[in-house]
Amino acid sequence: MISSSLDRPAVNENAAQSQNAQLQAEEKGFATVLQREPNNQTALKGLVSSRMRRGDILGTKAALERLVKLNPTNTQYKELLDAINKQVAESKNVGTLKPTGSQQSAPTPK
Repeated sequence: MISSSLDRPAVNENAAQSQNAQLQAEEKGFATVLQREPNNQTALKGLVSSRMRRGDILGTKAALERLVKLNPTNTQYKELLDAINKQVAESKNVGTLKPTGSQQSAPTPK
Protein backbone atom coordinates (compact mmCIF):
# COMPACT_ATOMS: atom_id res chain seq x y z
CA MET A 1 0.00 0.00 0.00
CA ILE A 2 1.33 3.43 -0.92
CA SER A 3 0.96 6.07 1.74
CA SER A 4 0.13 9.59 0.75
CA SER A 5 1.70 12.70 2.18
CA LEU A 6 -1.62 13.29 3.93
CA ASP A 7 -0.86 10.32 6.21
CA ARG A 8 2.45 11.77 7.38
CA PRO A 9 1.12 14.52 9.67
CA ALA A 10 -0.80 11.91 11.64
CA VAL A 11 2.34 9.80 11.96
CA ASN A 12 4.33 12.83 13.12
CA GLU A 13 1.59 13.78 15.55
CA ASN A 14 1.50 10.25 16.97
CA ALA A 15 5.28 10.27 17.35
CA ALA A 16 5.14 13.62 19.15
CA GLN A 17 2.40 12.36 21.47
CA SER A 18 4.40 9.21 22.17
CA GLN A 19 7.53 11.23 22.94
CA ASN A 20 5.55 13.57 25.18
CA ALA A 21 4.07 10.61 27.07
CA GLN A 22 7.55 9.14 27.50
CA LEU A 23 8.91 12.44 28.83
CA GLN A 24 5.99 12.75 31.24
CA ALA A 25 6.68 9.22 32.50
CA GLU A 26 10.35 10.15 33.01
CA GLU A 27 9.31 13.25 34.93
CA LYS A 28 7.02 11.20 37.15
CA GLY A 29 9.89 8.83 37.93
CA PHE A 30 12.24 11.69 38.79
CA ALA A 31 9.54 13.32 40.94
CA THR A 32 9.06 10.05 42.83
CA VAL A 33 12.78 9.87 43.58
CA LEU A 34 12.79 13.52 44.67
CA GLN A 35 9.94 12.89 47.11
CA ARG A 36 12.16 10.36 48.88
CA GLU A 37 15.43 12.20 48.30
CA PRO A 38 14.78 15.93 47.75
CA ASN A 39 18.46 16.68 47.11
CA ASN A 40 19.11 13.85 44.63
CA GLN A 41 21.04 15.72 41.97
CA THR A 42 20.81 12.94 39.40
CA ALA A 43 17.01 13.08 39.59
CA LEU A 44 17.06 16.89 39.48
CA LYS A 45 19.25 16.87 36.36
CA GLY A 46 16.94 14.33 34.75
CA LEU A 47 13.92 16.42 35.64
CA VAL A 48 15.52 19.54 34.14
CA SER A 49 16.37 17.65 30.97
CA SER A 50 12.91 16.10 30.57
CA ARG A 51 11.12 19.36 31.20
CA MET A 52 13.35 21.22 28.77
CA ARG A 53 12.75 18.66 26.03
CA ARG A 54 9.02 18.91 26.66
CA GLY A 55 9.14 22.71 26.54
CA ASP A 56 8.06 23.21 30.17
CA ILE A 57 10.09 26.34 30.83
CA LEU A 58 8.55 27.16 34.22
CA GLY A 59 9.02 23.58 35.42
CA THR A 60 12.59 23.63 34.15
CA LYS A 61 13.22 26.87 36.02
CA ALA A 62 11.95 25.44 39.32
CA ALA A 63 14.11 22.31 39.11
CA LEU A 64 17.14 24.27 37.94
CA GLU A 65 16.79 26.71 40.84
CA ARG A 66 17.09 23.73 43.20
CA LEU A 67 20.22 22.54 41.37
CA VAL A 68 21.79 26.00 41.64
CA LYS A 69 20.97 26.12 45.35
CA LEU A 70 22.67 22.74 45.85
CA ASN A 71 25.64 23.74 43.64
CA PRO A 72 26.22 27.46 44.16
CA THR A 73 29.66 27.34 42.51
CA ASN A 74 28.50 25.56 39.34
CA THR A 75 28.63 28.28 36.70
CA GLN A 76 27.00 26.09 34.04
CA TYR A 77 23.82 25.75 36.12
CA LYS A 78 23.83 29.49 36.87
CA GLU A 79 24.26 30.39 33.19
CA LEU A 80 21.46 28.05 32.18
CA LEU A 81 19.20 29.49 34.88
CA ASP A 82 20.03 33.02 33.69
CA ALA A 83 19.08 32.00 30.13
CA ILE A 84 15.82 30.45 31.36
CA ASN A 85 15.01 33.55 33.45
CA LYS A 86 15.64 35.75 30.40
CA GLN A 87 13.35 33.54 28.30
CA VAL A 88 10.65 33.70 30.98
CA ALA A 89 10.91 37.50 31.16
CA GLU A 90 10.76 37.86 27.38
CA SER A 91 7.82 35.48 27.15
CA LYS A 92 5.91 37.38 29.81
CA ASN A 93 6.47 40.62 27.90
CA VAL A 94 5.11 39.03 24.73
CA GLY A 95 2.49 36.96 26.54
CA THR A 96 3.59 33.65 25.03
CA LEU A 97 4.79 31.74 28.07
CA LYS A 98 3.16 28.35 28.49
CA PRO A 99 3.95 26.25 31.58
CA THR A 100 3.84 23.03 29.55
CA GLY A 101 3.43 22.04 25.96
CA SER A 102 5.13 23.61 23.00
CA GLN A 103 8.63 22.41 22.28
CA GLN A 104 11.29 24.97 23.10
CA SER A 105 14.95 24.18 23.04
CA ALA A 106 17.63 25.19 25.47
CA PRO A 107 20.93 23.58 26.41
CA THR A 108 20.71 20.51 28.62
CA PRO A 109 22.67 20.55 31.91
CA LYS A 110 25.57 18.13 32.13
